[in-house]
Amino acid sequence: MSELLHGKLGDFIELNYGKSLPKRDRDGEGFPVVGSGGISGYHSEPLVEGPALVVGRKGSIGEVYLVEGGCSPIDTTYYVNEFGEGSVRYWYYLLRSLPLTEMNRATAIPGLNRNDAYDLDVAIAPPTRQGEVAARIDQKLKQLQGARERLNVLPSQIEKFRQSVLAAAFRGDLTKEWREQNPDVEPASELLERIRAERRERYIEDYAEQRRAKAEAKARKKGKPWTEADDQKALVKGRKKASQRYEAPEPVDSTEMPDLPEKWCWARLEDLTPPDAPIVYGIIQPGPHIPDGVPFIRPADISDSTVVESELPRTSTEISEKYQRAALKCGDLVYSIVGTIGKWVIIPPSLEGANITQSSVRLRPMRPISVSLLLRGLQSPQVQEQVQRLLFGNAVQRLNVGHVRELAVPLIPTAEWEMLEPQLEKAIAKSLDLAAIVDRQMDRLSSLEQSILAAAFQT
Repeated sequence: MSELLHGKLGDFIELNYGKSLPKRDRDGEGFPVVGSGGISGYHSEPLVEGPALVVGRKGSIGEVYLVEGGCSPIDTTYYVNEFGEGSVRYWYYLLRSLPLTEMNRATAIPGLNRNDAYDLDVAIAPPTRQGEVAARIDQKLKQLQGARERLNVLPSQIEKFRQSVLAAAFRGDLTKEWREQNPDVEPASELLERIRAERRERYIEDYAEQRRAKAEAKARKKGKPWTEADDQKALVKGRKKASQRYEAPEPVDSTEMPDLPEKWCWARLEDLTPPDAPIVYGIIQPGPHIPDGVPFIRPADISDSTVVESELPRTSTEISEKYQRAALKCGDLVYSIVGTIGKWVIIPPSLEGANITQSSVRLRPMRPISVSLLLRGLQSPQVQEQVQRLLFGNAVQRLNVGHVRELAVPLIPTAEWEMLEPQLEKAIAKSLDLAAIVDRQMDRLSSLEQSILAAAFQT
């Protein structure tokens, strides 16, 4: 420790400003062009000869990149390419050990002031020992990298496990024995016919009531009396008109769909949602945030199937009322259809009356269909294959609301789903627990890496 040279960072190295190199001026060959986020292109003429360290100055401040050869650090960075007789890897690790990423003083785009960096206290090993120190750090970090690589394969394996469970559940594998022991359950096709009949009746009654209310309002506006007999007459007329207007969702052509277990059937999502609360998207232009306004949910607000209610954006009451068609109730399923397809959240009581944006749809199941059946059905490989065929868009993939309404999901007899659902949810919960363990271990490795660097450069 007595050999260490103590001082300020600015006493030992110089952080040089990078130089602007717009994309239109790069020829795409040769040496890396390095920004605050790493390599962003290539150009045949380097700004500096290597080796060099590039440090984020704007944007991803304090990030440090080691470039062995020549490179072109751009104007969002600093660079260091003078190390005397010292080791470039030693300085790479030393800069990474410093709190450069935490030294933002800008109010808009994060920025690192080099004078702040120069003022940091450091203890530098003599040039003759720097290579030895860097080699020891290399060895320790190599061990960490091995552990990280082993952990990196686990998320995909966990996802494969989850998908295999969903596939088995919606093939009927998990309840095969139960079906053999319970052959007399009501077929799902009969359940679907009851739902379709109720859906039609709800449409007719809702339409008839709207016509009745409109006729009454018109009569009263003209000063005419309105009686119970008028009510009944208007309702009868409205029901007749509604019966003529109603269009049931097209049945699924099962000849083109995967086989399902006996007594299961395919059903359109639209068939399983009420006509007075159809599958719809929400607000197109929510306007500026209104602190006491109506909360609305964007896909970006959904993380791990939850939302932080206190952080949700809010729109005005006037805008929200224009989109009452998408107003949320407890138990509704919100499902993203733009960008990251399939992010979801089930609405809690505290978000009753909230809304969504055009990047999501709201699904409200008809009884006795459970929201979990819709959700897990949407996530099943059988339905995801349909989703993949319907996706469109280049930079940003998306579905439209018509696509979602047409998706065919396996409909399972009620009694069988009541048996299957706990098994399925238990298996999915297990996969989520495993994923959380992996995340914690990855965080632990990152903390351990910083601890190794901090220990190596203790002042």
